[in-house]
Amino acid sequence: MILASYAAAVSQDCTSNRYQARIFDSVAVTTDIIFGNAPAVTNPYISENITFNKDLKLDLFEPLGDTLDKRPLVVMAFGGGFLLGAKEDEDIQATCDSLARLGYVTASINYRLGMSLLIASSAERAVYRGVQDFSAAVRFFKEFANVYRIDTNYIFAGGVSAGSISALQMAFGEEGDRPPSTFATSFPNSAPDLGCVDCSGNTYNHSSTNVKALINCWGATGNVNWIEPGEDVPIISFHGDQDLVVPYDSGFPFTALATMPFVYGSLPISERADAIGLYNEFYTFQGEGHNVWGTVVNNSFAGGPTVFFQPILHSITDFLFRFMKPNTEPIIGDSISCLQETNTYSVGNTTGSTYCWTVNGGSIVSLDSSNNSIEVKWNMIGQHGLSVIESNRFQARGDIQTYNVLVNPLPTISVVGDLSICAGDTVTIIGNGASTYQWSPPSGLGSPSTAITDAYPGATTTYTLSGTDNNNCTGTDVITITVFALPSAVIQEMNDTLVTTPGQTYQWFLNDTLLSGQTSYFVSTLQSGNYTVLVTDSNGCQFLSDIYAYVFTGIHAPEYQNTLLLYPNPNNGTFYIQLTGEIVGLASDIRITNLLGETVYQERISDVTSLSQPYEVHISDLTQGIYLAEVTIDSERVFVKLSIQ
Repeated sequence: MILASYAAAVSQDCTSNRYQARIFDSVAVTTDIIFGNAPAVTNPYISENITFNKDLKLDLFEPLGDTLDKRPLVVMAFGGGFLLGAKEDEDIQATCDSLARLGYVTASINYRLGMSLLIASSAERAVYRGVQDFSAAVRFFKEFANVYRIDTNYIFAGGVSAGSISALQMAFGEEGDRPPSTFATSFPNSAPDLGCVDCSGNTYNHSSTNVKALINCWGATGNVNWIEPGEDVPIISFHGDQDLVVPYDSGFPFTALATMPFVYGSLPISERADAIGLYNEFYTFQGEGHNVWGTVVNNSFAGGPTVFFQPILHSITDFLFRFMKPNTEPIIGDSISCLQETNTYSVGNTTGSTYCWTVNGGSIVSLDSSNNSIEVKWNMIGQHGLSVIESNRFQARGDIQTYNVLVNPLPTISVVGDLSICAGDTVTIIGNGASTYQWSPPSGLGSPSTAITDAYPGATTTYTLSGTDNNNCTGTDVITITVFALPSAVIQEMNDTLVTTPGQTYQWFLNDTLLSGQTSYFVSTLQSGNYTVLVTDSNGCQFLSDIYAYVFTGIHAPEYQNTLLLYPNPNNGTFYIQLTGEIVGLASDIRITNLLGETVYQERISDVTSLSQPYEVHISDLTQGIYLAEVTIDSERVFVKLSIQ
């Protein structure tokens, strides 16, 4: 099995369990950060008109040693019926600490408390103040996002009981949903105008409604229709079906305390979300009452957390991670390939993401600059595959995407062995093993797209046959056709002898009739006619010369022809020349030429009568072959063939 993988060498990798496991051992906590200031009613409650300016504070939890530039934020608010509780409550602190160890920045916020349990308008105003303070906290973090390294598009809000009520109404309530009691009222329950949701606490010019998702722990809302179609704020809800403080279904808080506003608990919230197609998760705890994960008294769990605390935290972790992890698109590419073929596979590219690929049965040969696309060379036949994991700019790891690829074998293509031909010849070459064929290069071929074709290359050529089978896989084989040049055959006349270029074998023809026995590169000519010679070289290539029209004119100097002796003949380069009979002459030349007409030896003899005695000629550097000895007497030439062995 061949495995190949690749992960870009960047700050994030594809093995991080951030947001899923506690990857940070420690948390840095900054307490009592002031995020706003607003008028608060007194404790004990006197009236809506008696207030004092109260600093709004939060505790910030950050994963210690975190280097991420932009991080998600979870803002949590405590419970206590808008009468009790604080940001230091153990359940909220523990939740913030746990989420921070996963990689979130978290905040436990304070909000203004106080109301009259006997006046419905006072309760409405208490809820509204909680909404305003939650909004002020969100606006604070948007204002100082660079300071706290917050990505403002990833702010999650939630809380417990009253804190959850504030978060829900902040996210879904609009200015038109504002209760009349929050405006200025007169007798009998006079109260000042509380202003708009974003008009209290601080003056940071940001919206607080576009949070990423909500965490609802046994909370409620004043009207489920505030959750409108088109809303994009998913909700996770937890509620005990025996809750006597905040109704699981709908009713008055604090066990039918009719002086309080009518509210709708987690059940109708979930039903409304389902009806309009808003993503939500709802966990009902059968037989459980309020504060499912444990009751907090004086900031601490009374008797410790219940068995539901960790499961609820795990559900919150999984819910939040749904919005943190990348939604990696499916892998696209060829699902059927061929052995040794290279294919491209890719997923949609998200800015800031890293993609880690694993290949089974192949190797990664290249990766594009954004590493969301790879080229894979398949090295093994059979069913194989590849997978990719995306890690986004938050270092959140996405779900693994897998893709199966069937790798087919290549067809076995074979052609006849290498061939040799003479220039101008044609040979048939044959291939097999596939369904369709293509020869390359096509030059010098009769049918380049068939298995069998005639080949007549003008020079030595290597042809590649590509054969494709029914799986569209292509195999190759090669054949080299060596082309030998034809021998040359040019006839030249040397008196009574015709000669041609030396080669391997020869055959002379006179008037297209074979001259029996004339298989040397020269032939004696004693008659006129059209002479040709067929030359065959060592490669078996033949060439027929052009016609040489020869006219026989007799022998020069016939009175000397029978009186000149040259012996021994053949010889090894030393021979004698002698004239017989009584010869009278003025001068004599001896000249020896090769069959190309080149003079290879020349000597002048002043006393021609000396040739009446044998005259020794010694030529040691002549190669074996036929030469022509020419003796000139009184300007008359006499020729004798000379054979050097």
